Amino acid sequence: MTPIFLQRSLVEELKALFVDFYSTDDISKTPPKVNVYQQDLPIALGSEEDETVPYIIVRIDSGNIPELNEQERVEVILVFCIKANNENRQGYLDVMNMIQRVKERFFKNFSVGKYFYFEPPFEWAVQDEDTFPYFYGAVKMNFYCPGIMLEDPLL
Repeated sequence: MTPIFLQRSLVEELKALFVDFYSTDDISKTPPKVNVYQQDLPIALGSEEDETVPYIIVRIDSGNIPELNEQERVEVILVFCIKANNENRQGYLDVMNMIQRVKERFFKNFSVGKYFYFEPPFEWAVQDEDTFPYFYGAVKMNFYCPGIMLEDPLL
């Protein structure tokens, strides 16, 4: 199972995890669809940029296999974006709530899909630069993929 299958499993898991998420800035309390993308945002044509928000990007960052017949460790970064127009500038609360939801999910159940599992550390950050009305955060997580076993007939 490759890191790409891990990424696809994470996208599906996050779509399900955020199906009922709504912004604290949304007075209608109608859950907006949280878009979940693999690796990058789609290219915005014209004024379509707002149609992608809120979103999560599931980005494969790096990986390694320390020795033969061992599992592959894949570092994944999740990027969160919320648009909050309220002048109280509280959009970071939504980002923090999204991070917390992911943290709770993976500390309660390490596995994702059939073949992958999370292993701490769980690192997170929120953006300190002013990008009002957009608010950003990120999570860095490590997952393990099944190893490739040596098929040497001499062993």
